Parts: sequence; structure tokens; C-alpha cells
Amino acid sequence: MKYLKFGDIIVIVLVITAALGIGLLFTDKAPAENLYAEIYVDGEKINEISLHEAKNQKMTIIHGDLSFIVDIKDGKIAITDIDCPDQVCVKTGHIGQNGQVIACVPNRVVIKTIAHNEKGEIDIVVG
Repeated sequence: MKYLKFGDIIVIVLVITAALGIGLLFTDKAPAENLYAEIYVDGEKINEISLHEAKNQKMTIIHGDLSFIVDIKDGKIAITDIDCPDQVCVKTGHIGQNGQVIACVPNRVVIKTIAHNEKGEIDIVVG
């Protein structure tokens, strides 16, 4: 069995630190008033919500036989109730930065945040 040497640990820590730093550089923090949540079911966009205008509310989304609840709070959105076995999408919690995604694979639901510029056009997509 081979053990890590002190130098190996230093290199691993430096690589992880550099990766996190680069990730933070490329994370787009869009102004809250320009951030929208797009809701997709089976790849079809069924709703788009301004996270700034929606304020604090719970919404029931119904699409065919599928029904789920999203919670919008403080410019962020989360799935709080949906019928799926593992509840990964619910455990994801609230998202509120450009390019973040919540996905419920069993129900083929995706919620992604996207920034629009002042003209209402998509400004940038990350991810």
C-alpha cells in the first residue's frame, strides 16, 4: 500500500484551491431584478418567472398528470413538493444565481435560472 507524501498533499490542496478560485471567477452573479427561473417539463419550457417580481410565494405547477410546488423566496426558487422517490430536487434547496439548475430526473423537470438584460433579452447563460 502506497501512502501520500507531504508534497503530494500540498499539490492536491493547491489544485483544489485553484479549481474553486476559477469556478468563482466564472460564476455570474446577475442582479436580482434581471434573474428569471425557466421551468421545463420533458424539455418543453412551460413557465418563466421573474424572481424579482414574484416576491415570496408558493406556486403549484400543473402539467398534464404532473403536479409540483415551487417556493419563491428572497429572489430564489426551490421545488418543495414533488412525487419522486429520492427527492434530490427538493434537497437541492433554493437557487438564485444565474446558471444554477434544479433537476428532477424521474419526472423530467428542470428549473434553471437565467439573466436577462434590460431589454428582456437573454444576457448570458452559464452552465
